[in-house]
Amino acid sequence: MYIFLLIIILVSALIIAYILIGKFPQLTLVETSSSVDDKQEDLKKALLEQRLKRQFIGGFRIVLSTMKPVWDKIVSLLDNLVNSFKKKEEEYRHKLLHADFKEEVDKEQKISKLQTEAQEMVSANDIKEAEARYIDILKLDPKNKEAYMKLAKIYWDQKDYEHAIELYNYLLKIVEDGQIYSNLGAIAEERGNLKEAEDNYLSALKSDDTTGDVYINLAKLYNEQEEMEKALEMTQKALQIEPNNPKYLDFLLQISIMVQDKKLANETWQALVATNPDNRKLEEYKELVDEL
Repeated sequence: MYIFLLIIILVSALIIAYILIGKFPQLTLVETSSSVDDKQEDLKKALLEQRLKRQFIGGFRIVLSTMKPVWDKIVSLLDNLVNSFKKKEEEYRHKLLHADFKEEVDKEQKISKLQTEAQEMVSANDIKEAEARYIDILKLDPKNKEAYMKLAKIYWDQKDYEHAIELYNYLLKIVEDGQIYSNLGAIAEERGNLKEAEDNYLSALKSDDTTGDVYINLAKLYNEQEEMEKALEMTQKALQIEPNNPKYLDFLLQISIMVQDKKLANETWQALVATNPDNRKLEEYKELVDEL
């Protein structure tokens, strides 16, 4: 309605302007029969033109003043329309966020349920069903580290080394993790690939050098290869991380006896007694230390 009225007013203004402007050429043709000189004629023309211009401007102002309420209404309607669109957009965005959040929560609940079921299946030695549950988790979350680790461990325990290694290597493409390298090292060691095992253990330390077990694994590997100095070094580094670990102290005591370092062996024996007095091998170790 307002737009139609605005169109009528604009058309009217254009008609008025057309009529007034059309008179300008006629005015220039007005001739007077009097003998007034050229200056008076020019003055009359100038005054007439000024009057017509004033009339035109006045008429235009009237049109504008008439249009202003209509224009204000149009502007108000447009503002309301824009605000309405913004409100609807905000409501839609909130709705999408809520839906995404709900979907994510549902997915996490499903994953949690599958993890519980998989653990129960492993405990019941139902390996096939446990494997199926972990595969279902990976379908929901293709980057679920825990599912990959548990599934690879199932394959590892079943001596299915190829599938375990394949999963661990794939997982390394998703996340750099020292534990994965450590597991690959242990698998390689089980298969007799000692150089591959060493490389994986060293890669584990590059990723995370704060895990004492990796140093001990390397120490045992070097001990198997009769590289006693390296074995001793790795064991001492493990003890720097966990000074009172009975397993580490026990192995250091064995190494110190092998390399016949009586002082180190005696100190380690005393530390082991203080840390693990119930160790059944203490008396045997003491005899070996005294014989050095």
